[in-house]
Amino acid sequence: MNTFLEKTAQHLIDNYPNNLSELCIVLPNKRAGLFLKQHLSKHITKPIWLPEIIGTEELIEQLSDVEVIDNVEQLFELYAIYLKNTPKDTETFEEFSKWGQILLHDFNEIDRYLVPTTGFFKHINEARALEIWNLGERGITDFQSQYLKFWKQLGVLYICYRKHLTDKKLAYQGLAYRVVAEKLQENPTLFISEKIKWDKVIFVG
Repeated sequence: MNTFLEKTAQHLIDNYPNNLSELCIVLPNKRAGLFLKQHLSKHITKPIWLPEIIGTEELIEQLSDVEVIDNVEQLFELYAIYLKNTPKDTETFEEFSKWGQILLHDFNEIDRYLVPTTGFFKHINEARALEIWNLGERGITDFQSQYLKFWKQLGVLYICYRKHLTDKKLAYQGLAYRVVAEKLQENPTLFISEKIKWDKVIFVG
């Protein structure tokens, strides 16, 4: 029985025999692209240009015009923003890195799913305040006060971190997705004419 990628190769050969080079094939990852090239080669009997075969994340990075940096660099960039926005009682990088990794993950998910951030962070702050609400029976503890301060800080850190990265044409993966989505929404016709250089973009998966 033919595999999915074998069927995909056959479909491409059958439907685009004369303009394969004008296609962009987007797969979930680069590894799948290697297998697809192997299957395509079995059907090709003359020299031709293969279609561009890339992973989803590579496509997003190309379209966003930013460089997606690795996790370690993301953490150092976030720490720099943390120091600027927390002038007193700042933590060492080692201390910060323990919860900074969690922040990076959360920021990435927020942007990948295009969560409206203003309302989201406001909702989070209110939810955390309700967690320690005591109907005025007693004052909140220092720990509770720090807890609320931390959650109030999230929105500011996110906004500053995002601006800091985009000013440097850098991004984490989720931010690159959001940049592409926002540019596409702003002016779809212009975005497609400037960024899509192929006749067709085919998503396979």
